Amino acid sequence: MFFAVSAFAALLTIFGCSKTEVITVYGPFVTEEGLLGPEPGELPDPDGGASVNLTVSGRAGYYRHVPLPSGLSGYRVYEVCQFVTVQAVGWAPPHAVLGEDTSDELGRYSIDISTSADFYIRVLADMDYGTRITVSASTLFPLIEPVAKTRTSLAPPEPILYAASSKILHRADGDQQADVIADTKLPYARGGAFSILGTFYKCLRTMEAAGVLNSLPDKLNVVWSPGNLGQYFSLSTSSEDFFAAVPGTAFIFMGEGEDHYLTVSGGDPYDVQNSDHDEYDEAVLAHEFGHFIMFTTSRDQNWGGPHSGESIVPAAAYSEGLPSAIGCALLGNSAYIDTRGLPPTSELLFAFDCEDPPMVPGVEGYDAEFSVIAVGWDILDGLNGLTDFDNDGVEIDFTSFFNSLSNLATRDEPYDIAWLASLLQQLIDDGALTIAQANDLMASEGAAFPPMASDLWPEDLLLPDAVTGGLDASTGPGGTPPNAELGANANAVFRFDLATSEDVTFELEATPFVYFAANHRIDLYIYDLNHHLVFYMIGIEQEKSATVALADGVYMVRVHHAAPNPQPVTFSLRTQ
Repeated sequence: MFFAVSAFAALLTIFGCSKTEVITVYGPFVTEEGLLGPEPGELPDPDGGASVNLTVSGRAGYYRHVPLPSGLSGYRVYEVCQFVTVQAVGWAPPHAVLGEDTSDELGRYSIDISTSADFYIRVLADMDYGTRITVSASTLFPLIEPVAKTRTSLAPPEPILYAASSKILHRADGDQQADVIADTKLPYARGGAFSILGTFYKCLRTMEAAGVLNSLPDKLNVVWSPGNLGQYFSLSTSSEDFFAAVPGTAFIFMGEGEDHYLTVSGGDPYDVQNSDHDEYDEAVLAHEFGHFIMFTTSRDQNWGGPHSGESIVPAAAYSEGLPSAIGCALLGNSAYIDTRGLPPTSELLFAFDCEDPPMVPGVEGYDAEFSVIAVGWDILDGLNGLTDFDNDGVEIDFTSFFNSLSNLATRDEPYDIAWLASLLQQLIDDGALTIAQANDLMASEGAAFPPMASDLWPEDLLLPDAVTGGLDASTGPGGTPPNAELGANANAVFRFDLATSEDVTFELEATPFVYFAANHRIDLYIYDLNHHLVFYMIGIEQEKSATVALADGVYMVRVHHAAPNPQPVTFSLRTQ
């Protein structure tokens, strides 16, 4: 899943939110001392005396559960914490850092310190491997009852970086070894934070082997806690600060050049044992890492929303399908497994194989998420250590694939708006794929390349122009399941090209025989090719009109059937 901040800012207005909102937060709550202090079980010796010089060494590791087709395995696997920060810390608050090291590929560390007091070893969920990835617990403060305050008065402290610590170590023992293991025990389940890092390390290592690691941004912030402790965290846009609830597992696109966030579901705070959390579901995490790659190194025109294999607009099918193929390929495993709950009551939520994913009846081709997964996997298997079970004959190595994905960020028409056809054309332009191979891949998914007839997308919008259309967010094409946010029947998408900067007037009108906002409301959004939401007209009015100052360039114009109780609606859109 993906979540765009710019779109969220608009949704705050849609649902009537303002600078005041009601927030309900439930305990237990993450505390800084509980997360960053020493493990209980040892008391410090009295302080005092001359400082002593000593060396502490050891290994940092963690336990994780392994996702299986039956759910999470009840047997925990030990793994080492690779390239994370390890600190020697004074036992007493504020826990001064006495020295630190970075663990190696085997989890080993060694720290020289000088101390006059006892101390402990702390391992931070802070991995530096080309891209720095930190896993933090979002915090607010203990609000037991719903509270309504302005956002500015609700500013929470900074998220607390996850950590695993040793018990108090005695300086009198001199040089010593201290192994730190992040356990899976609730309430903090520190092993979950390091499992997240371990999954992303596998992805980064694969990209490094392909020579494309340096294409990624310098940092990715991950927010996670068991039971979504401290459920809200602060985000900033160019216009305002606001709080976002952890929306399950999702990549949050902050905008070009910004820090990026990935939230990982920690489950239901009332029932962590039996609810959906994803810290051990590697394929789910790798899917979100695929979003991170696509949104920061390539071009992506998905505005975000829920999806379950139904017919969705080609940009969304591409944006949600390809990350699954990329993520599983980076892990070297075509099995996508999503579990729910913890052992011994863990169960399978759903699973599929990227080589042959399940298809919703009547949904295939460019607007099918699972078709994109299958084509994406076929592009990557055969090489990269991935077996080509269906012998499709396409073999593209990771280096060539990621280079073409990056080149897609600057391509001109045709296919400058990103969907599966755009990627296929870019691979063809770069000499990694032939037109015949692209057509064979799409033929297996009930379509053709180049796209023909109804597969052609999106329609061009000119200046001046007048276009008409029909929408129905209550159903999908051919009676398939609906998707009110991303659905192919819920949205009309146009490509709008300006050769020079101009003031453009957009006139949008719902044109049913009799208009009811609850059934026929339509809204308009305009996005640029860098995924910025540059303008929107929303509201219950039947007719909307505005003049917008737009720079030269290509835009994606989206007409959305936004009625709460949708019925078929026709519309007209004029530009002048």
